[in-house]
Amino acid sequence: MSNQTLRISEIGREETQRWESWLQEVDRPSQILTPTFEIDFNLEYWSCQLFGGSSKEARKLHEILDIAGKVLGRIEVGAYAGMNLEPFDRLVMLALIQLWYDQGGDPQGRIAFSYRSLFRRLGLKAGGRQNQQVKDSLDRLRRCFITLTNCFMSRTEKGKIIPVETEADPFTILKLKQTATLGSGKEAQRLVVCQLSSIVMSGLTEPGRLRPRIHSGVLQKLRAKNSVAILLHGYYNGRMRMGEERFFEYKSLGSELRIKEQFHSNLVNRLLNPHEKLEKIGAITIAEEKKSRRGKGLTITLLAPPGEEDKPIVIHIENEPNRIPLKDEDKDQLPLFEETPVSYDEQLLLAFRAAGVKNIKFLLKKYGQNISERALWALLENVREKNADVKWEWRRGPDAYVAKCLNDGYYIPDDYKTPKERFKEIQDKEVKRAEILEAKEVAKNELEQRKQTALQSLDESARITLEETAIARMLADCQGLRGLLKQDTTASPTAALEERYPGLSNSIVKDAYNKQFNKILLELAGENS
Repeated sequence: MSNQTLRISEIGREETQRWESWLQEVDRPSQILTPTFEIDFNLEYWSCQLFGGSSKEARKLHEILDIAGKVLGRIEVGAYAGMNLEPFDRLVMLALIQLWYDQGGDPQGRIAFSYRSLFRRLGLKAGGRQNQQVKDSLDRLRRCFITLTNCFMSRTEKGKIIPVETEADPFTILKLKQTATLGSGKEAQRLVVCQLSSIVMSGLTEPGRLRPRIHSGVLQKLRAKNSVAILLHGYYNGRMRMGEERFFEYKSLGSELRIKEQFHSNLVNRLLNPHEKLEKIGAITIAEEKKSRRGKGLTITLLAPPGEEDKPIVIHIENEPNRIPLKDEDKDQLPLFEETPVSYDEQLLLAFRAAGVKNIKFLLKKYGQNISERALWALLENVREKNADVKWEWRRGPDAYVAKCLNDGYYIPDDYKTPKERFKEIQDKEVKRAEILEAKEVAKNELEQRKQTALQSLDESARITLEETAIARMLADCQGLRGLLKQDTTASPTAALEERYPGLSNSIVKDAYNKQFNKILLELAGENS
């Protein structure tokens, strides 16, 4: 290529040399070398919000809400030249990522290709209409700015979804989109040179992360006219693991795709054909038989790419709702997946009917699938307060008021407590009070018992002290006893003891007195002899 010239339009002079060197060295295979490839998790997970909706919207805005309706995050996509991102742009983005893999994965995200090689990966035939369609798509990928506020996530090797701290700065999927000409004259070759943005590159190259996979066979069979099928494929591919089976409601899918239909049958008509299209091209399977697919929803299995069916599955993800519940036990995993439908207490439903809301079950089914029971109790008490206010008048009745609150999102006061919680608090206080009274009674009984024991010990000590005093007194009074025995040698020691110390019961004292009595008698007998 030394005799060829290289011209790159719309690139500064300082960059020209670097791009020229890279273009001369990069390998641009015509055949597909990477039939199965990984894609950025965030772009796939939020594909319905990024590429769905009307392409003529000047500004797409999607808010992520919690159960109470509080805004947790925002996704915003700005238009370029009156056109916004559309479902076909997702296919072009996937084809560009596949080209990046086939060309060796440039660390800076650079790709060089002809339109023919891009058409091959999209399964399109070269033509004037298709050429213009792809060119417009590349312009939108380069010029439509995306802003993700508190929405960046990453999937760990164990399958957990964790938040990623990033600045909420607008970005485009393509950082650069230019044209380049290799050679000159009849041998000149016109190429398109693109560069993936740093956000996309981070999602493709971050180590230790699991990313959705897609097979080129599915990519080539999806068509621009199948816009709903394109969005549904991205929705399932971002949320399900390969081979996983899960049930999805038509209502939830319609909300994700922003399809508004008054009647369930119309919604099914718009969603069932795209599902059967995905089943036909081998992206998914539907468990229900054809005659029973018009019910509440469909059971979907995401098929693994050919040759990867036996790969071990390590991802474990719960179901994902339209509204994200936040602040639960597991802080490092965002609970982004669908919850089991809530079954409400019959007592709560009866209380709503007593407050004048006759069709509470229908309203909950239509508007309140994701509302918590705590929020319903707060709404019930709000309705009761409204009914008690004589100045309050709701022209269409309590049912319409509850429907409006459920549809708009009912906010629970921070200090609100349900009747069960308030009753439990009162019950806990009563139990605590009873425990305190019982503890006081036990302490009182123990104190009384100690007093009685102390008094008994004091009485016994006093009695023993009195008897010991009597012994001392008796021993000191031996001369008096001697005088008694001189007068009456026939005196009994027991009678003498009882006479001098009436009521004395201590055996030790008695024995001592008897010994002293006999000793004195012996002394007197010796004196007389």
